[in-house]
Amino acid sequence: MNDARVFEESTMGSDPNNFFSGDQYVLADASYIPKTYVVPVIKKPKNKELCDADKAFNSYIAMMRIKIEHAFGILKARFCSLKRLPIKIRSRKDMNMVNSWIRVCVVLHNFLIDQTDDMMTMTMKISWEKREKEEIERISREGVTGTVDDYPAMSLSDENAKLKRIRIKEEILIKNGDGSLLKKK
Repeated sequence: MNDARVFEESTMGSDPNNFFSGDQYVLADASYIPKTYVVPVIKKPKNKELCDADKAFNSYIAMMRIKIEHAFGILKARFCSLKRLPIKIRSRKDMNMVNSWIRVCVVLHNFLIDQTDDMMTMTMKISWEKREKEEIERISREGVTGTVDDYPAMSLSDENAKLKRIRIKEEILIKNGDGSLLKKK
């Protein structure tokens, strides 16, 4: 099951009004469909290139997501049980057990990350900071690559989501000094 499907079937995805208000949103990868509360990278249409502004937007989103992906990587490195939880989810009780397991790992990690005398923590911090810097440099140099299919047909609310993504793209590009790319097509 991919992340987008898991999100859609979660309480947050199925009842977003309880989690998002006003202009709140989450950034997502290309497997997500734009919604008023989900802003994914811009997919490259078949047989076409993205404009420079869309490429820059995707690169900035990728750079932001690196920290999140690294946080998951650090957690899985410290707590190997998170790589493959030894619990089959067959009921609500099983789901609660998995959520508790993950929560405990996060709490322990947050405690340990502040310890300056923990050699594993110090080694992990240095290693992941180096990897993060290298990935950001690569994205800055090469951009985000890959071709995917166009989005499925969109409803009116999805059109509002696309407009919101355009506005957010403009804000991100301007904030990062690339506002001039918006004028080019």
